[in-house]
Amino acid sequence: MQLTILFDHRFRLDEDGRILSAKNYSAEFFASRYLRVFDRIRLVARLTTPNGSLPGLHPFPDDSRIMLRSVGDWQSAFGWLRRQAQIRSIVRQEAADAEAVLAIVPGVLAGMAFPELRRRDYSIEVVGDPYDSLSPGTIRHPLRPIVRMLAPRSLRRLCRHATHSSYVTSTALQKRYPPGPTTTAIGCSDVVLPNEAFRQAAPSFQDTSTRPITLINVGTMAVNYKRQDLLIRAVAALRNRGREVMLRLVGDGALRADFAALAKMLRVEEFVTFCGSVAPGQEIREELDGADLFVMPSVQEGLPRALVEAMARGLPCLASRVGGIPELLSDGDLFAPRSAETLISAIDQMIADPRRMSQAAARNLTKAAEFRSNVLDSRRLEFYESISQAAKKQQSATRRAA
Repeated sequence: MQLTILFDHRFRLDEDGRILSAKNYSAEFFASRYLRVFDRIRLVARLTTPNGSLPGLHPFPDDSRIMLRSVGDWQSAFGWLRRQAQIRSIVRQEAADAEAVLAIVPGVLAGMAFPELRRRDYSIEVVGDPYDSLSPGTIRHPLRPIVRMLAPRSLRRLCRHATHSSYVTSTALQKRYPPGPTTTAIGCSDVVLPNEAFRQAAPSFQDTSTRPITLINVGTMAVNYKRQDLLIRAVAALRNRGREVMLRLVGDGALRADFAALAKMLRVEEFVTFCGSVAPGQEIREELDGADLFVMPSVQEGLPRALVEAMARGLPCLASRVGGIPELLSDGDLFAPRSAETLISAIDQMIADPRRMSQAAARNLTKAAEFRSNVLDSRRLEFYESISQAAKKQQSATRRAA
């Protein structure tokens, strides 16, 4: 059986015509997750030929079991409006023809396909919250408030009519975007944590006043919902208070130059390191192991993989109280989003207390064990098998009716 996946992820073509993707959405990712149940994957997604370099992207290897169906791309609201009729036609036809269909949401493609989806069984994976990701300060566009109003409505509608729903949170996204009364719904993080992702033992922190403290953040710089700008401002404020803090920012995107300019304006450019994109696995673990404190001031998250990965390395963590983050950290390690002052205070109090840092590190390592790959894989496998069985029943019913 073939699974058609509607996914807004942007794949890219290099100058030789090879398909490239971020490493976390590689061919291996789709094969290991979906091809354990389905025979083939038809991936309906965006494909573009960008100008300039392509940092952090990797070839999407040829796999006869995985086909990429391009809807083209859009680079702006105007570009989307100009191409929406063509894109809508493609995704609706793909949804109508699919043997089994899964939408990764929130996403524009799933919303456009909804008139066809609701006529049949379909499944969704809910990985984020569009209301929070479009909050003020994340995207500079006059249509942002309108899209912020419409996108959650579209997602609630998709959740209500889906036959199968998987949420990356246990309860947070489910409360805002509830499944329908007959939906088969589960909570299952999309983090990938093999045994080697875990540190053997959590570190013990000694007097932190006698040495520099390295903060680390991992996240995209394509849009500003990760709020790395607040972290840069926090470094400047803490250093003005006499705190010897350094910051390593892992990730890349269009806003990197703006963040670098902010660090220079605040005169902390020598204390802020832009690491660029770092490959998952051993490379990112080495970055995490070289830090003292993971900080995530996001205004939107589902259940952030980067945070769980940091916890698995036994790092003390601070994060904003949004999305599924409160399901991961203790209340004392959370702070209000969007406020530089609450972020600065949270960091200052944490690094002033080595005993608290050691306790948080141990607690985080224990909590991360709940997300080991062998635990989550069995839950996902059961979910996908349920989707497959439902699709086969629907096909049998259709043949009998014919």
